[in-house]
Amino acid sequence: MRQGEIDGLMASSMMVRPLLLANILDYAAIAFGYQMVVSCDDDGPLARMSFKSLRDRCLKVSGALGANFQVGPGERVATLAWTNRRHLELYFAIPGLGAVIHTINPRYSDEQIVMIINHARDRILFVDPDQEERVRRLAAQCPTVEEIRVLDASWDAVVDAAVPLPEWPQFPETSGSSMCYTSGTAGAPKGVIYSHRSTILYALSGLATGKLGLNSRASSLMCVPMYHVNGWSKPFQAMLSGAKIVLPGRKMDGESLLKIIDAEDVTCGFGVPTIWLAVVEAMRKQGRGPGTLSQIGFGGGAVPRSLLAALRDEFGVEVETGYGMTETTAGLALGSDGPDFWAADSDDQLDLLSRQRPIFGIELRSRDEAGRDVPFDGASSGELQVRGNFVINAYFDNAEADAAAFTPDGWFRTGDAVSQDEMGRLRVEDRLKDLIKSGGEWINSVALEQAACGDARVAEAAVIGLPHPKWSERPLMIIRPTDALTVDEASIADFLRGRVQSWWQPDAIVFVDDIPKTATGKTDKKALRLMFAGWHYGECGTLCRSE
Repeated sequence: MRQGEIDGLMASSMMVRPLLLANILDYAAIAFGYQMVVSCDDDGPLARMSFKSLRDRCLKVSGALGANFQVGPGERVATLAWTNRRHLELYFAIPGLGAVIHTINPRYSDEQIVMIINHARDRILFVDPDQEERVRRLAAQCPTVEEIRVLDASWDAVVDAAVPLPEWPQFPETSGSSMCYTSGTAGAPKGVIYSHRSTILYALSGLATGKLGLNSRASSLMCVPMYHVNGWSKPFQAMLSGAKIVLPGRKMDGESLLKIIDAEDVTCGFGVPTIWLAVVEAMRKQGRGPGTLSQIGFGGGAVPRSLLAALRDEFGVEVETGYGMTETTAGLALGSDGPDFWAADSDDQLDLLSRQRPIFGIELRSRDEAGRDVPFDGASSGELQVRGNFVINAYFDNAEADAAAFTPDGWFRTGDAVSQDEMGRLRVEDRLKDLIKSGGEWINSVALEQAACGDARVAEAAVIGLPHPKWSERPLMIIRPTDALTVDEASIADFLRGRVQSWWQPDAIVFVDDIPKTATGKTDKKALRLMFAGWHYGECGTLCRSE
């Protein structure tokens, strides 16, 4: 090898500083110290705090954690809290010490919470007041729990009396920063630990798309719960951008969100489709528009076409959809535009909004059932497999889950069937486990649900497969109708006719008052299958129920 080639392989002369979450806080306090965090706390009026004050406060919280509770590097510290400023303080104060904030979803069942606390071996739990009674009752089943602290005025007093850290400690950027468990739609929830490095790279990659509406003039409404995948890293991205942060607390019904949108001149918001469906329904009920809200970022599941159309065409709100999962630090793909998008008519643009472009830092491939690569031609589909800087390398203490989740060459198996078009955009066809195999052919449950939601009388739709004596499986459609509109099975079947392939037509349609959701707001197909356990189609295709 020549000397010039050797020199080219030498280390650079650039400084190497660890990427730590506290860096985001320090930067925001200097560059946008004037910007505000607004929080809807249950125990008082709206709380306001500047980015600079937040940084000073977090140093005091870290001081209290170390002095009062001896929290040390690598320890997991749990929270059961909503989207509010005390939770945001812990978002930085716990990782700032080198410990790991373990955000537990309060919407989990008691059984799931006990399992998660015991699996994570949490010693300290910080809980919002409405969770205290529940957690103290469950703590008897959690032998590692030593301390339960309520996030209220008494905790504020502890922090006020604490000696702040003089500066943030330094440690490897690959250290764990936060922990989240999956929603449990396929088996028991599984733990994922994010590193400081992966989280910061993810936040920067998402911002690089330019699709989030975050800048120093923005007011961002964080409807993504802070207990779910770091709130999709939206608090970190807002602070890097200098955007005002509005934390809605636990009241995220449509009417409450409209009040905070008006009060804080909210310009952009982020959340799952059910949140924004409630906002649309509230606007229609009140006969009003979205006020200052001009952009919404979706994630957490397929967005009904009717909801996208309502927000864009009826209310003039720009919409973007994202795709991701807990194991990929939230959205791994975002943005639908391109030459074909801008040249398309309004209806075709809505269709293209169901596709998203991968963000920087993600590699992907698609494999069929035989393990062969599927071409990215916009039509062929296979299981999406990914790897990258913010993709899980292993679940926490779960070798059994690891064995099923990764390919022999180290790619993570998402379990989603996807296609990718010539513009680089992904479209999730369905979860592999939700595809319905009828007569040897696959029926896409997501496509059926999207088609049904095109009917103004349908608020939500879900499709599952039921046993059929001839076809193996046939689809059952479950619909929550829009309020005050009459609807029946025959009229929905007529609406679907011509919009989906004839053999995809559901053999039966049932109407319900509510469609069950997972702890993260997604349609709970597992719960629906339990609800309709014992139901099947008879010889003549009639819906039957076993006794």
